[in-house]
Amino acid sequence: MSQGKQEEGLKAIFHEITKTNIDDLVSDRAWGSITFEGSRKDLERVFGICNHFKLLPMELLPEDIASAIITQGNTVNSVLGKIRGFTIEQDNPSAVRNSIAAELKKAVDAFYKASHIYVPYLAYQKGEIQENLRNLTKSVSEARGQVDSAKEYADAKMTEIDKVVASAKEASASVGVGHFTSDFSGEAAELESAASKWLRATIALASVTFIFGIYFINSDPDLDTVAKSIQYISSKILILVLLITATLWCVNLYKATKHQAAANKFKSNSLKTFQAFVNATDDSAVRDAVLIETTRAIFSESATGYIGGEGGGSEKSTKIVELVRNGAQTASAVSKSS
Repeated sequence: MSQGKQEEGLKAIFHEITKTNIDDLVSDRAWGSITFEGSRKDLERVFGICNHFKLLPMELLPEDIASAIITQGNTVNSVLGKIRGFTIEQDNPSAVRNSIAAELKKAVDAFYKASHIYVPYLAYQKGEIQENLRNLTKSVSEARGQVDSAKEYADAKMTEIDKVVASAKEASASVGVGHFTSDFSGEAAELESAASKWLRATIALASVTFIFGIYFINSDPDLDTVAKSIQYISSKILILVLLITATLWCVNLYKATKHQAAANKFKSNSLKTFQAFVNATDDSAVRDAVLIETTRAIFSESATGYIGGEGGGSEKSTKIVELVRNGAQTASAVSKSS
């Protein structure tokens, strides 16, 4: 057999073997649940060898070896023809399928043994191995350089991201603290205005009470009967009691409003102090300590001196302070470990 005919025979058998896709050989809608899925690895093996040979200089194979490969290839193609012509309308299709699968495995093993050892030789003769190795080495070196460059870039960007995140956290905290500081200051101003109104009302009622008291002392009514005396005295007492009660009520409201105004002012000053300490130091321990004390100042009852019985919320404020302390300690531990 001449080299030209030898090459044509090899190409023809390889084409015949691979002309049908593996998926189409493995299963067919007309077969139902019967498939050649168990033969997929054998099919992939023979298809892989054939596809390799298609790209290689097959004319370099000795005649006897080429003939052996063609012979084994014809055997494989014959079994594949049985798969292509398989139908479930025959007797016992499952047994037939199993018989074809066993015959295919035997044929593929024989074809593989006769052909696979010549693939590296032909690939080397084609002259692509060394070139591929050089290209692979070059690609690996370029890839390594790109990886190192990407790692340096990623590290630099990660540092920038950490700085941006830290700045964003500080800015967010400052905005939040500034917002609440403004709220407390505004509430304190409104309460101061309300307290001034209650003070004026207290002064007015006290003045009216004083005037009525002086008038009642200096008045000289005509009390010629006991009934008139009782009526006169009771009316004076009722008026004075009402005026005194109204005055005391205004006093209590004034004191309560002043207390709330002073408490809100105290909380506003506490947040301003917190901002000053946070902006003045980078020590997390100092920030945590100031945060705890600021929380205590906000959530605890402030002793303003305007009303009695203060400090009733000490238990609640203590729980909140403990919660903030634990959160600050946890955040500090996480930041140190990272």
